[in-house]
Amino acid sequence: MSLTAKDIMEKASAELDNSAWEELRGDYDRKFAAQGETRSPDKIFRLEKNYSKYFDLDKWFRYHTRHAITAGLHETDGAERILDLGCGAGVFLYIGKVLGHEGVGLDLASEMYRQMAGVLDVDWRASPILANTPLPDDLHGFDLISAIAIKFDRLDWGPQSAEPWTLSEWEFLLRDAATRLNPGGRLLIKPNYHIHPTDIQPGVFFKDARIFDFLSDVAIKVTPNTEFLIPGSALL
Repeated sequence: MSLTAKDIMEKASAELDNSAWEELRGDYDRKFAAQGETRSPDKIFRLEKNYSKYFDLDKWFRYHTRHAITAGLHETDGAERILDLGCGAGVFLYIGKVLGHEGVGLDLASEMYRQMAGVLDVDWRASPILANTPLPDDLHGFDLISAIAIKFDRLDWGPQSAEPWTLSEWEFLLRDAATRLNPGGRLLIKPNYHIHPTDIQPGVFFKDARIFDFLSDVAIKVTPNTEFLIPGSALL
C-alpha cells in the first residue's frame, strides 16, 4: 500500500536528527546576524543567506512530498536510484530516502548546502549544471532524474552565461540526462518562475517560449502545478 502525503511528511519528520538540524540553523542564524545589514560582496554568502529558507522543513517536506508523489516514488516496487539536479540542500533526496530510495544531488559549491545534506544524510556533490555541458561521466544508472524549481538555466546566482537558456540548451541537458537513465527511467522537471526584474517578464518560466511547448510535447504527465513527468525514451 502506498503512503499518503501526510504519512510521508510524518515519517520524514520522525526520522530526522532534529537536534542536529536546529544546531546547524542556529550556527547560520548567528553567522548571518554577524554580517548585519552590510551588502556582502561574497556571492556564495548571499546565496546561502537567501536559501537559508530551507531550514524551515515543514514547508519543504510538504513541497517535495508532492514531487515525490508526482514521480510515483511512494508506490514503486523496490528501491529506485535518483539524480537530483540543482538539488539545493537535498530535501527531495531526503524524502526519497524516507521512501526507501537512494540518490545523489548536484548543486553549486556551498558549505551550508553541504552541511544541510550531511544532517539529512544524503549524497550531495558540488557540481554546477552548465549549459551545453554533459553531466559528470560517472553518473549513470538512474531510475529518476529530477530538476525541481531550478535556477541553473538563468543568471540569478550561478556561473551561467549572461543569457537565460534557450530551447537548444534545454534539449542538450535533457537528452544527455536521458542517456543516464535505466530502461523505463523518467525525468521530473519543475521549472522555476522568474521573480526578479530582468528582461524576462516576472511570473513566466522561460524567455524562450518554445521550451514550455517542448516539455509539454515529450511529457506523459503535466500536473496543475506545472510539473513535467517525461519518459527518458521520449528524448532518445
